[in-house]
Amino acid sequence: VIPTDPNTTPIPQPAGHDLRQEPALTTAAARVLADVEAVRDDDLEPINRDVDTVVTTVLGACRQFAPLLPQIATMPGFDIERARKLDDYASGLLFWHARTSYAAPPKPEIMAMVEQGIVIRERTLHDLRALVRHNLLPASQLEEFGGSTAFRKVAHDLIGLSNLVHDRWELFGGKTMLSLEAMDDAVALATKIMQAIGDRDVAQAEIARDVVRRNKAYTIVIRTYAEVRGALGYLRRVQGDAEKYAPSLFAGKRSGRSDEEEAAPAEKGNTSATATANAASAVAAISAPKSSLIEVDDSAST
Repeated sequence: VIPTDPNTTPIPQPAGHDLRQEPALTTAAARVLADVEAVRDDDLEPINRDVDTVVTTVLGACRQFAPLLPQIATMPGFDIERARKLDDYASGLLFWHARTSYAAPPKPEIMAMVEQGIVIRERTLHDLRALVRHNLLPASQLEEFGGSTAFRKVAHDLIGLSNLVHDRWELFGGKTMLSLEAMDDAVALATKIMQAIGDRDVAQAEIARDVVRRNKAYTIVIRTYAEVRGALGYLRRVQGDAEKYAPSLFAGKRSGRSDEEEAAPAEKGNTSATATANAASAVAAISAPKSSLIEVDDSAST
């Protein structure tokens, strides 16, 4: 038992994770995640307005029309629960939109490892080709190695070359500058490269997921806000001040067209393809830095 000093202030112990301490956007996104994911992929609104502008307009409007929600709730057929969650929908939209905007490129470490791997591969192939010239190794066994500088190919080549050297070591051990220890180091490097590729692939999958969630949240926000504006237009028809409570998202864009015409998607059937293309574009945006040794990234290779 460790004696304690009664004059010592006890160190506070960390409490369990409290969602109330999470940033407001994070908790708002969590509250509406189920609603967002329930939106069908083939039923999305095209993102034809600046997302940040949509969010700020809607969040401001939510505070303006909040006192009128009890009156709106009495209107037949109106989904008041969705209107009450519009603030969270807009906050969730901002949350997922932000997550798609700061996608980072691969860490420099993976580039350095791949460049090192290319040097080791070429040096190993050079030594093995010398053994081929001395008839200690069939040339056909080297045909599959080299060429591509894609991340996975470099890692696979390092592992394959190590296996080849180990398997035939009894034939040419001591007759080459190669060593089993160096081949083991090559395998260790290849393993680190594959682990880094895995980390990158996970990050890309998360970005693609957030793009889809952003697009679905945008759809809910646009449609729910349009419903609220319609309800306010009826509720405040005598006063004629509905715009004061929920201004148009398309104000100042063009004249002579109604909000409904502006907001209507041009080609409803293409929204799913648009969402897929947006997700693919976000993932493709994570490109590797230029390198004198590495020609292309292998994000699509296997």
